[in-house]
Amino acid sequence: MNGWRRVSRREPCPICEHADWCGVSDDGAVCHCMRVESANPCPSGGWFHFLKERPKRVEVRRGPKPPVRPRMFNAELTMAGFRAEFESPGGGKDIFDSLIEVANDLNLCAADIDRLLVGRSAFHGAWAFPMLDGGGKCVGIRLREYGGSGKWSVGGSRDGLFYDPELMPREAEYNGMKGHELVVVEGATDCIAGYALGLPCVGRSACATGADALKELCARLLVSRVTIVSDNDEYKFRPDGTPWKPGAEGAQALARRMGRTYRIVTPPKKDLREWYYAGLTAETFWMVADLQPWRRAQGGGPVLFPPSAPKTPTIPHTQSSVIKRPTRRPHTHE
Repeated sequence: MNGWRRVSRREPCPICEHADWCGVSDDGAVCHCMRVESANPCPSGGWFHFLKERPKRVEVRRGPKPPVRPRMFNAELTMAGFRAEFESPGGGKDIFDSLIEVANDLNLCAADIDRLLVGRSAFHGAWAFPMLDGGGKCVGIRLREYGGSGKWSVGGSRDGLFYDPELMPREAEYNGMKGHELVVVEGATDCIAGYALGLPCVGRSACATGADALKELCARLLVSRVTIVSDNDEYKFRPDGTPWKPGAEGAQALARRMGRTYRIVTPPKKDLREWYYAGLTAETFWMVADLQPWRRAQGGGPVLFPPSAPKTPTIPHTQSSVIKRPTRRPHTHE
């Protein structure tokens, strides 16, 4: 018995005073008696008896929790550095050289790209796009590598939106009611392509993000309805084998969370930028969008533009417009 010694005639059990079957701990504090019961049974048989008072448990009081440390990443300060590097890249270059370079890289207009206040990071070898919250504050940075399609976010960034801080919504009239409208796309380059078409675009960082920031932005700009442009992705398969389209399902989820009247436009190309490359015009976009029905938001929000039924013309009942039947004379036999 490790830590225990058996009783003997010279040292009998202190509880039952027998010289067999029992044992005492090496420190003499506990007796394992096989005959006399106690409130502490032993799983292997017998009972434990405490011969000495056990030391009381000392409760150690924990101090207050340390305060939450502020996040070390400052998106606004970091983006300001990337913007300064964009305006003065060095080597005798200035902001115009950077604009020409990024325009050739993305195959988009430099003036439209500059509306997003793009920066550059020579350390990462990428262009920097600020992600804003609904109030226009920079909360994250999305990087896009030079000459490639690789995209990632700076560590510590939060998901936000890509849009011009001076963005103004579109004013239009539907079914006799006026309202403000935004076009929601996916990605910064789709947003820039929308600006090239003259659309009031806001870009999400991913197909399943940006609902809270969009709600805040719509409330600030008094936007009553949104036109959501979903990516025309290829079918993907879940682990159970069911097919799904990330862009379409992301657009539906966004519409449910925003709580505003909406319609969804699916381009014939992969996304709005590819559609723009194929020769899309603003007139064509709005023509296709007007073919889509406005739908009621699930999370509340007014339906400002209900579907209108065709009206039948009514003829006022005036004396000149009422058609009178000729009176028939009674037939008389002469």
